[in-house]
Amino acid sequence: MKFKRMSLVLITATLVLLSGWLNLCLGATVQVNAGIGQPILAAASGVALPDGVQVELGTFAQDFELDSALGDLTALRGAWESFGKLNIRTIFGEAGRLAGEVFAASPEFSARQIYWWVAFGEAEVGIFTSSLPNWYFPVAGSVLPSTLVSASDIDTIIQGALKSDKLMTAPTSGTPAKPALLTVDIERTVISTELRWSGLDSRKHIEVVYSDALQPDSWESITSGVGLTSFSDTDPKRLANPLGFYRVSTVDQ
Repeated sequence: MKFKRMSLVLITATLVLLSGWLNLCLGATVQVNAGIGQPILAAASGVALPDGVQVELGTFAQDFELDSALGDLTALRGAWESFGKLNIRTIFGEAGRLAGEVFAASPEFSARQIYWWVAFGEAEVGIFTSSLPNWYFPVAGSVLPSTLVSASDIDTIIQGALKSDKLMTAPTSGTPAKPALLTVDIERTVISTELRWSGLDSRKHIEVVYSDALQPDSWESITSGVGLTSFSDTDPKRLANPLGFYRVSTVDQ
């Protein structure tokens, strides 16, 4: 009888370990970095969001037409799929920062766009993402099932605003204007990297910046001008680094 009980315990323990191993194999991690000089998360008033406000990392349903639902928070929330949550906190004396990591054994998120959903009570919401290639959920079970994102990457606002050094939520009441979604196409060849984009106000000053993958927050301006819609990068050093990141955005003059 003792032998049978011990066998049952061993089998149960083995199944628990196997289940944990399978979860690790099917899981992925999103790391959020809060470096010096990055934008803080703030309310519509411009004041940093207090410690404890939750930020959901997630995405929208695969068959959801995001463009047609811009400004409709009910539709956006109905299509939302949450990967995990982090809390805003004060870091090195600076409020409104977001840092940490979220792990989930959810292979259905593999290779889908990452969004941040920031809810400040029921009165204000911010929804943010980036056109950078690291803003996709890692493929679960891959060799490197992890990605690193930060507030400084964000260049696409679904709800809210980006002003100076602040990512700001927006009131949920009323009907906000529908923002234009920035889309960037990148084509790499032996002699150049061709960038073409749409969704930015052509009347504004547009800047293209670049960051080395080994120094993800070391952005350098490589071109700028009013109404730019494309750029051909022929710099030999950048061409030799296929892991570099480009970011396109409007800037105040």
